[in-house]
Amino acid sequence: MTGDFRQAFRLVPVSALVFVGGCGISIPEKSAFRSDAIAYSVDGSPKLSREGGIESDIIAHIRCEIRNGVAEAVKLNTVPWLKDWGATVTLKLTWDETGGVTPGVTFLDALAAGQQFSFGAGVSGNRHATRLETITFTYSNAELLDEQAKDEKAGYAKSCIKMPDGTAITSNLEIDQFIFDKATIAATGEATSHTDLKEPIYSAFQEEITFVATYGVSITPTWKLTRLTANSSGTFLSASRSHTSNLIITLGPVDKAASKKKGPTKLSSDAASQHTAALIGGQTASAIISQSR
Repeated sequence: MTGDFRQAFRLVPVSALVFVGGCGISIPEKSAFRSDAIAYSVDGSPKLSREGGIESDIIAHIRCEIRNGVAEAVKLNTVPWLKDWGATVTLKLTWDETGGVTPGVTFLDALAAGQQFSFGAGVSGNRHATRLETITFTYSNAELLDEQAKDEKAGYAKSCIKMPDGTAITSNLEIDQFIFDKATIAATGEATSHTDLKEPIYSAFQEEITFVATYGVSITPTWKLTRLTANSSGTFLSASRSHTSNLIITLGPVDKAASKKKGPTKLSSDAASQHTAALIGGQTASAIISQSR
């Protein structure tokens, strides 16, 4: 191996380490274009965060659609028991980033009689970081209906589409339609063997929504010299980022005894168990997907 070959061969792994090290093993920022670090006013007091405001807008959108769905379903007079129920919501927000470098070189050396010797070398390095945040809260349907009645009396529009949208919400999530559909099923009596449809026919009903935003970039510069070709195939540098919002909504009877105590509204044990099962299943699926990348 000539001196040129030895020098180039040493540069390949060194270059890879430099680029991968530059990517860093760090927690993904919530926004790809600005820091979500805590900001402070001139007097030293902390400001409300921009990303927290976006998440609050998402929750406001969810609350509006649940409230509208419950209000319209109750008007059917097929689910009078829905007034005494509640809705538990779990919102999981995931930021996932991957990056990699795969440099490769091909060395060419002329031999006697017009023959040519070639030697290829390459290395690769990757990094993967995930940030997951989960919040769970429960609404009382009775309190939501009181809000709805006050808003209707004040002349406020019921539409949630024109509300401030978070980065991952651009249109109607149709949560209200989901609730209304279950009220329609209750009216047919097909989901119960009882003849008294004024009694609850569900122990709980649930919806899960996932929306994903993904984008990425790759760079493959190619240098071709007399005796050396670098990155003639494959990807030199690559990076991708995804933002996943997973929403689980469970409606069920309220545990009145537990809700009378200090703290948030709580669903009955059956409804709470169904919500927990869906949450565990979603976390398991997310872990499998993350490990497969």
